[in-house]
Amino acid sequence: MAGRAHGFILSEIVGGVSVIDEQKQDSALPTSTRLIRASAVFAMLLGLALAFVPWIIAASGEYNPMLVSLSLLLGLPFCIGAVGRLLFKIFGVTTGADFGWASLSVAMVVLFAGASILREAIICILMAAPFWAFGVWLGTYTMGVSLRRFPDRPRANGAVFLMLPYVMLGAELHLQPSAQTYVISRSVTVNASADAVRPLLSEMRNISVDEGRWNISQNLLGVPRPVSAVVIDQVRLARWQNDVSFEERIELNTGSEMRWRFAFPNDSVSRYTDRHISPDSEHLRVETGGYHLEPLTGNRVRLTLETTYTAKTPVNFYASLWGELILGDIQSNVLHIIKQRAEASR
Repeated sequence: MAGRAHGFILSEIVGGVSVIDEQKQDSALPTSTRLIRASAVFAMLLGLALAFVPWIIAASGEYNPMLVSLSLLLGLPFCIGAVGRLLFKIFGVTTGADFGWASLSVAMVVLFAGASILREAIICILMAAPFWAFGVWLGTYTMGVSLRRFPDRPRANGAVFLMLPYVMLGAELHLQPSAQTYVISRSVTVNASADAVRPLLSEMRNISVDEGRWNISQNLLGVPRPVSAVVIDQVRLARWQNDVSFEERIELNTGSEMRWRFAFPNDSVSRYTDRHISPDSEHLRVETGGYHLEPLTGNRVRLTLETTYTAKTPVNFYASLWGELILGDIQSNVLHIIKQRAEASR
């Protein structure tokens, strides 16, 4: 029904306007007229994007923000780029090579506006942006080729591209992405003895925002910083900023090595960072972690922090790049907190 509705709306728009050759577009339109027409195109494309959400609900039974779908990442922006290219031509807003930039600009605004309406976080937007940019460019280019080859068939051109995300979504329902396991590891050299470092692996209280180090994930993307870690009955209770909390259930502690399994008894991690980064979901599961202490000469130690997680998405490799950044930044920050405290206690 939604696909038919989109086709009907577009056909009505196109039906009342004849497609004009690009070289004959009115280049002398007043600025106010261009802005009004561009705003109309933006509103149509935003509506097109939001109208896709009910189909996701129908496909998954709910609006699942953890649903990583190629129809959302590529199919929808391809459709928006193509339809935007067609609408810009119809309304005479821009011409020639400007079509690509105009479609890309409007599509990025649609991405941010739609994400705002659906309460998506900045990390989600940044992760989707490269796919959207490529999808919009490809859709704009493909529609341009189609219009040059079939200039008298705007309805058919629009209808075909409108159906693409729905076709992709239907195909994805029958495909299961593979699961891949990744290990993120960071190390730091501490100018202190193992005896000074070892207690900090179990407990750290009253961590201030000034401790640790600057990093992209926590300083720019808004990932919370640690506040404290306290061990109770072989379970380390970790608290971060914004009331984020989780558990590290210790399975091994030899003095030089500590291993634990993560547990997330509440949704605070995803609620205060990004709903797409739920660490205990079908698509992402943060599983285990551990410290390793290696003695060095000169009364120093090398401390390594490791995290293992499993991703199950259509874009595992791309997602792993973000995992390397975000988890790596978190690890590096924790290690430098330990380093600073251990060296200060000498």
